[in-house]
This record gives sequence, C-alpha cells and structure tokens, in this order.
Amino acid sequence: MGLVVLFAVLFVPPVLVSVLRGTRLFWLPGVALFGVAITAFASMSEAHGEAGVTQALANGILGISGLCCGIYGLICLVVAARPNRRPGATADQPPTVELPSARVVSPPPKT
Repeated sequence: MGLVVLFAVLFVPPVLVSVLRGTRLFWLPGVALFGVAITAFASMSEAHGEAGVTQALANGILGISGLCCGIYGLICLVVAARPNRRPGATADQPPTVELPSARVVSPPPKT
C-alpha cells in the first residue's frame, strides 16, 4: 500500500500537470500536493513516555514528507502556470513573423 501512495505522489502530478496545462484546472495537481502536505503536518502528535522515541521518529518523517510535498506542489503550480512556448521561440528572441510582400495597385484608368 505504501508503494502505491509513493507512486501516486511522485509520478501522477507531473502527468496531470502536462495534461491540464492549458486548461482552467492547471492548479489542481499543485493544490492536491499542498493538501497532502497539510495532512502530513496535521498528523503529527505529541511524544510522551516510552513511546516518545518512536513517536518522535514518526513526527520527523511526517514533517519531512510534508515539507517535500509542499515544495513539490509549489513546483507543480509554477510549471503549470507558465505560458506554453511556441515552437521556434528562444528565450532571447521571439519567433520571426513573415509578412506577405506588398504590391502597389494603381487605380483603374478612367474612360
């Protein structure tokens, strides 16, 4: 079960970002990862007594995973919100636009 969740968190968001990138739902994968991060932080509890070491280790894992999911969600939001680049465009120079050649048309002769 843990591998399925790990697979879903690591590999599904980039696929969804590429699919939803030009639509109104571009924000969905990033916000879902933020939800996972908030859930991880909310699952942390206080450590008491003999179980304190085990609980502290679990809290550390939850904290690190929440931080990683939050950063990953931010990256997904930034990548999905960037506009699509047109083919042939570079960062320094926009693509050239070719205009048709102009012809001078004289008015018709008066008869």
